[in-house]
Amino acid sequence: MRVPTAQNSPPLWVRLAREVPYPVEQVRSVTLLCEGGRLFLDVTAEVPVATYPPGEGPDPARVAGVDLGIIHPYAVASRDGEGLLVSGRAIRAEHRMHLADTKTRRRSVSQRAPKPGQKGSRRWRKYRRRARLVEGRHKRRVRQAQHEAARQVVSWAVQQRVGVLHVGDPRSVLDTDAGRRHNLLLRQWQIGRLMQVLEDKGHPGRHHRPPRQRTRHLLHLPRLSTTGTETPRPDPDLPAL
Repeated sequence: MRVPTAQNSPPLWVRLAREVPYPVEQVRSVTLLCEGGRLFLDVTAEVPVATYPPGEGPDPARVAGVDLGIIHPYAVASRDGEGLLVSGRAIRAEHRMHLADTKTRRRSVSQRAPKPGQKGSRRWRKYRRRARLVEGRHKRRVRQAQHEAARQVVSWAVQQRVGVLHVGDPRSVLDTDAGRRHNLLLRQWQIGRLMQVLEDKGHPGRHHRPPRQRTRHLLHLPRLSTTGTETPRPDPDLPAL
């Protein structure tokens, strides 16, 4: 990839760690990002909208309910008695391991931490750079797991021919004081992000719509008559060397 430079300057070419998963003619925009001291490419492409044979597409008359959980991100149930539970134990384990690793690293370097207003040493700057890399990797893992969980919900709904998902909005429980430990879990819940990710998967290429009610959020899945092209969410970040 060629990065724009100043006039009369030599071109700057960036080598990617892996190929872009879309054909070149479908790529619409490429954004260069810097996170944790590393460069990433945010790629947006135009792909055909999913179509279904007659009688096999999502039916708007079929409705399913989605419950957002603290441990398990999504629990889905339909009127036919079918259900889906997306496990979130891997995400919880990632949070716990990251917290334990952060505590250990901070405890080991607490003795050589610079005083306020004091310039840190080269060794301290290396530690800070490593901490930013680890923090960025942790956030990407959690974000990718949330997208995969939402994709499982939408794929299950399409298989069950569910046309509408009613997503509960339990944000009012965040104001309830349930103790120090449980309050920490609630603050790490990311309810709004789970709803946004699920809406992005159900509404590809459309704008976000606010909930109609405080405790109910309507999410319409792709219908049978949908044709044309869409601009989906960007593919996971492509690391560049």
